[in-house]
Amino acid sequence: MQKKRQTLSVLDEAETKKMKLLKADAATAFTNMLVERVKNPYLQSPDGSEWPLELLKGDGRFTTNSLTETEKKELYKAFVREFCASRVSLFASRLSLLPNEDLSLPFDQVLEKVQTAKRLFQGIPEEELRPKQEAWKEQRLEELGEGFILFLRQHPDVSRFVFEKIKKEKSKKENFQKSFSFQIQEEELQPLLDKLKHDVRYQRLDAFPARRLQLIKQRVQELFMEQKRKGPGIAQKQQAAQSSK
Repeated sequence: MQKKRQTLSVLDEAETKKMKLLKADAATAFTNMLVERVKNPYLQSPDGSEWPLELLKGDGRFTTNSLTETEKKELYKAFVREFCASRVSLFASRLSLLPNEDLSLPFDQVLEKVQTAKRLFQGIPEEELRPKQEAWKEQRLEELGEGFILFLRQHPDVSRFVFEKIKKEKSKKENFQKSFSFQIQEEELQPLLDKLKHDVRYQRLDAFPARRLQLIKQRVQELFMEQKRKGPGIAQKQQAAQSSK
């Protein structure tokens, strides 16, 4: 009796393994069918949740009895998630190929630029794509900003502008070191901007004038504070060195 029970247990275990293998094979076949037949699940419904029955109902892998309806729906949801993730990743990679001139374009125009005749991103939820555009934009602007800051640090006219401002302030105040404070109006920067605007590193930020102006003011302020700490004697020596270039 004990031996018979052991035999039945072995048979049950073998049958269970067989059923699991059949189910796994059916799931793989079902997913392969979705990849082959459903080119874009978002064309059927905005959230990609509806079955494209016209594409699937004639395929034996769809009507298999090895999977329950719930299991099929879960596999379809997983397929839609993976499809969306792959298109979002492709969108991000195509953004990296766009020129700097496209940074200021609105989302719809950027999307159109990275589309192809196959309309690869058609139907993909905007909330999935837009964060990638924003991240690309911020990263590219950060890179341009870093290059522009380096340009400002190396440009002699920026230092000259600061030294002239200091000289002007000194002529007005007896105790320059104690009374000096950073105050610069945007219109005062215009002569400096006229000298910088011909450089390509300045022009790359043409679509973002506010950010560019902020970086210029930041650099000018840094130089003012440096000269305040160092004192007028050092400022005069640096001005002479810059003028000799």
